[in-house]
Order: sequence, then C-alpha cells, then structure tokens
Amino acid sequence: MTEPVTETVTPPPPTWAIMPVLDAFDYTHQAVTDLLAQTVPMRVLIIDQGGSARTNELLRELAEAHHPRVLLWSFNPALPSLSAAWNAGLDFCWDLGEEEVLVVNNDVRIAPVTVEKLQYVLQHSGALFVSAVGIREAQWMPGGVYEYDIASARGGPDFSCFLTSKAGHQKHRFDESLIPCYTEDLSCHREYMLAGDGTRIFSVNLPFLHYASGTIKSMSPEAKARFD
Repeated sequence: MTEPVTETVTPPPPTWAIMPVLDAFDYTHQAVTDLLAQTVPMRVLIIDQGGSARTNELLRELAEAHHPRVLLWSFNPALPSLSAAWNAGLDFCWDLGEEEVLVVNNDVRIAPVTVEKLQYVLQHSGALFVSAVGIREAQWMPGGVYEYDIASARGGPDFSCFLTSKAGHQKHRFDESLIPCYTEDLSCHREYMLAGDGTRIFSVNLPFLHYASGTIKSMSPEAKARFD
C-alpha cells in the first residue's frame, strides 16, 4: 500500500517591524504583543532612544522573553532624531536582504491582519510606501471585526504605521537633520511628490488605534523639555 504523500508547506520568512521608543513601556509592550500576533510571522526591532534605566531594563526583559523574535537596540545618548532611528533600522533590514519593512509607533494597537493586508497592497499596486489609517479610542473595537476596505480611494500616508519598500527608502531617505522629530513625515511625503512618486505613497482604509502623543504624555517634565 502506497503511503500518502505529505506536502510540506514552508512558512514565509518573518517580516521585520521597526519601533523606536522613548519610555512609555506599557504602550510598547502592547504594541509588540500585537505585532507578534499578526497573521504573518514577524520580527520586531525595538530602538530605545535614550529612555530611563528602568524602561531599558523592562525592554531587555521583553526582548529576552521573545528571543529571537524581538531584538533591542539601546542608544544613550539617543540617536539625534526619529529620522535617524528609522534610517538606521531600515538600513539594518536591507542589509539582511529584506525588501519591505513595517515601521510603527509604540503608541498604537493594530489588528492581526494589518501587516498581511499592507503587504498585499504594496505588492499588487506598484506602491513604494503604503500605510494604514489611525483612529482614536472611541472608534477602536478590541477583538472586533472591521471592514478592511483596501480597494477604496487612497488617502494621504500615515507615518505612525506604514510598510515601506527598500526601493522607496533608498530613493527617499528620511531627513536626519529634523531634530528631534515631528516634521519628518511632511518632508518625506514632499520628497516623494517632487520626484514624481506621489501616486506611489498613500494610505488605505485599514484602521489602527493611535493613542497620539502617547510618548510625550508619559514623559517626565524634564524629558519633555527635550522636545520643546
């Protein structure tokens, strides 16, 4: 009797997610949990931008608990800007041979299909950069079912949860002179448009919860002074 043939299915390689953080560990922990629960395999690079010693200790414990799926970089003093952190993380991933990477804030919640849907759009639309759209807590349904309308009209990009391609980033790097943060999104979008790539950077109707300024709200007065 012939034994049945068992087909071996090779899982896709993990998709990297880059997440710069500055304290606000509770937000970070939840965001990492959401990333590891995606419908596609994920690896997360947390970039600690000069947070407190206690936060760094907690981040190390988080990375160790999820090794090798979570990697921690610690900078103290911090890299000079959010753009510098994004560029460093993306360059690391490109050197590993990746072609697309998720970049995400630490003060967000994302549904399990988010990365899979963004990958589909990026790979089938000719986009260089595609993002989800941030919503507020009153609109968020933890564990709820959303209508993921990725075929609707495209909107402006949201830089709190986006999937960027190697080709897009190598052509339009983030401006590291924008210290410490806040306008790197406008600058990057403008560069895409000026280069004739405005139709290749957009958002789709795929919601994620963005607490908005979660990092700033959780800072001590001394730390906030860095951003004034």
